[in-house]
Amino acid sequence: MSGRRRPERSGSDRLVQPDLIVVVASSLLLVAPFLILHHVNTIDGPAHVLGGRLLGSLGDTSIVRHYYDISFNTAPNVLTQLLLVALMSVVSPTWAEKILVSIYIVAFPLSVRYAIKSVNRNAGWLTLLSLPFVISYLLLLGFYDFSYAMVGAFIAIGMTIRYRASWTPWRAVGLCLVLVLTYAAHIVPTIMALAVIATIMVVEALASGPRGEQRGPRRTTSSRASCSHPCWP
Repeated sequence: MSGRRRPERSGSDRLVQPDLIVVVASSLLLVAPFLILHHVNTIDGPAHVLGGRLLGSLGDTSIVRHYYDISFNTAPNVLTQLLLVALMSVVSPTWAEKILVSIYIVAFPLSVRYAIKSVNRNAGWLTLLSLPFVISYLLLLGFYDFSYAMVGAFIAIGMTIRYRASWTPWRAVGLCLVLVLTYAAHIVPTIMALAVIATIMVVEALASGPRGEQRGPRRTTSSRASCSHPCWP
């Protein structure tokens, strides 16, 4: 007796996918210079570190309370500050900034890959085209919140494409949570993501509406045609 032949897994169904290994390895290579250098040399980076210190260990000092008014409102540009507060409770401010930048460098191409594979599960290699844009001019300016918001925007767009025909309450809550975190980082990528999401939903509604209207008459016509002719034995 010949044994049954196991079905071969496609590239998108493998547990460890080659494109994912290459993307992660390339991202780690981009991280290496930031870990080797003594400081992360950006323009606004020190201001973010100072903001994290003011919200963290320095927030209870009298001089900080005299010159600063710490307010947790709904304004964006606060996500990386809170991440720095958490990181600086464990490591030094210098290493907290290094870890913050390193997380973005790894997360950005992975979020792009998630969005790409939401369109085509076999197109993960296209993520390599995003690697030249990881260490961008905006990152070197120290726009950490904008950079993190771009990660959230790609994830939100990928979720919308992936679940557009199979929404559940938990998936909707997950999308809202991603958008809230994206807004907490920066409003511009949030608006970009909302525009793309709205476009996808409108196109999906227009594409599914006429089909649903056409299917009804077709089924009725076919049923009438079958009933108009007697079925002889």
